[in-house]
Amino acid sequence: MKVVLINPPQNTKYPQPPMGLALLGAILEREKHEVKIVDLNIVPDYQPYLYGADVSRNNSHDSDNYLGFRYSASVKRYNKNIRVILGGVHATLLPDETHKACPEIDCIVVGEGDQVLF
Repeated sequence: MKVVLINPPQNTKYPQPPMGLALLGAILEREKHEVKIVDLNIVPDYQPYLYGADVSRNNSHDSDNYLGFRYSASVKRYNKNIRVILGGVHATLLPDETHKACPEIDCIVVGEGDQVLF
């Protein structure tokens, strides 16, 4: 399976690296999946990475969770066949509100993503 992990831009002076996505990527690679991590604090566009992807797992930062929603909806508009998964603090604490805010999300991860993967 080809998986794209997207970290939305953080509106802070010192954005943090996507350590959670790096952990998920390592677990997926260990299971022989092809993984790309796209940190939008560094690269301006994620769409080139979606070509041929089966799954996009997006992060939602609690400080600006609607960015995660916007990117999730955008991924689904780019290719309706990509399974869109959203995780993060907001998704964990408010999964029903999250799904209502962004119905394009196919799956919401509640809790630690590495424990939910398998």
